Amino acid sequence: MGHLKYRLLLSVLILLLLFPLISGCAGKPDLDDVIEEAAAPFRFRLFSWEVKALASEVFGTGDAGDKAALDASLLEARVREAFASQGIYNPLDRFFTFKFGFPPVSVYLGQLPRLLIVSPRDRIENIREAILLPDMTVADMEYIESEIEALGYSALVDNLGGLSTFPSFITDNADIRFIVDTAAHEWLHLYLAFTPLGFVKLLDTLGIRQDYDVSTMNETVADIVGREIGAMVYEKYYAPPELMTTPEPPPGEPSFDFNK
Repeated sequence: MGHLKYRLLLSVLILLLLFPLISGCAGKPDLDDVIEEAAAPFRFRLFSWEVKALASEVFGTGDAGDKAALDASLLEARVREAFASQGIYNPLDRFFTFKFGFPPVSVYLGQLPRLLIVSPRDRIENIREAILLPDMTVADMEYIESEIEALGYSALVDNLGGLSTFPSFITDNADIRFIVDTAAHEWLHLYLAFTPLGFVKLLDTLGIRQDYDVSTMNETVADIVGREIGAMVYEKYYAPPELMTTPEPPPGEPSFDFNK
């Protein structure tokens, strides 16, 4: 009986100590819970998309991205050629030799999802993200933002230009120069993931080890190199030809006047 009374008393003390914490949690909504509840109807299922995109890539089903499917085939080869010409194509060449390059350049053009970004109000920091459906209304986006901002955070539902998935998911609603630059930018993220710089960025993305400085460095490298490679591809294959100018007649020689 003595042990039973002791255990009962200990249980009551633990409940009394935990009561303020439990009541506080119940009284104030949790950020993750609010994000999950507000964004649930608009969640973009990235895993499902990845399965369909890979099936389209492997089996040629053409399930999505048909709007520019032929251009994407050409684009992949041209970006791969530009990277290879600069010796940037296989981060594992010190261990293996991939004749086809690694990782493969693969591009999927289509309508990109939107991105929910949540930050504190007192500092610049990205503390939460959620990928949302592309066809949201303004009212839908404002509803999600207002639900999160009611907790004292800043929230923004923004557009995306590209995702570092495999294949790289790139918007088809942009000019060719942007698409070429983004294709190079997103592929370089995949390439860097097999290097120390990119691997630390991957850990940051997964929330395992936060390192904003390395993340910024990774984005800067991808942006600079992506634009340089993009410029090479664009100028070689996509830039419009220069306008042909008619030479001026030499001085003194009468010029033809159609009106006369």
